[in-house]
Amino acid sequence: ELDRSIVPNITFSVEQSKTCCGGVFYAKYGEKTAISKQMATSPNYPSKYEANQKCPYIFKCIPKEVNGTCRIGIDFIDFQLEGSKRQLYDQTLNKKGLKTITNSIETGSNDSNTLISLSENTPSPNNNCGRKDQIVISTCGVLYPKKSKHICAGSDQPDSFEADNEILLMFITNGDHEDRGFVVNYHALDDDY
Repeated sequence: ELDRSIVPNITFSVEQSKTCCGGVFYAKYGEKTAISKQMATSPNYPSKYEANQKCPYIFKCIPKEVNGTCRIGIDFIDFQLEGSKRQLYDQTLNKKGLKTITNSIETGSNDSNTLISLSENTPSPNNNCGRKDQIVISTCGVLYPKKSKHICAGSDQPDSFEADNEILLMFITNGDHEDRGFVVNYHALDDDY
């Protein structure tokens, strides 16, 4: 018989996201589709996304030939993220152009997002996001922290990305603040593009 005194009393909890996020998105080479039909958004867009999310997006190009290749592109249409070290400002700027008075408030770290923790501990020239909400983009088929592009909360709106066959995008949020998120247009690139 099993001696129950040697088995530790372990409790755990499982949190399920209220929304499903991410997905696989296909663009067929040579097919002209309205831009509005080839959009991917962060969860709840244009409302605020939720805290502590990990949302994988895969953008794939379907080539003309069965074993062929083609290029896929994504363009950011809208982009607004918040970070855990966000500075909250008390602004007194009015329409007449008075100077802005700011009081910076550092917010605490309230996230349980392991991917943010891992990327924070992986220094590279491509990642200066720390614990901020971020988008990680790979054009080489693997989300490898040192090779992927990290787009942080507070960054300017990113431009476009192109790759052969697929682009991987991981949307990672912390537990401090949420914002509108992002919209991307995905499309197969013509030979003349």
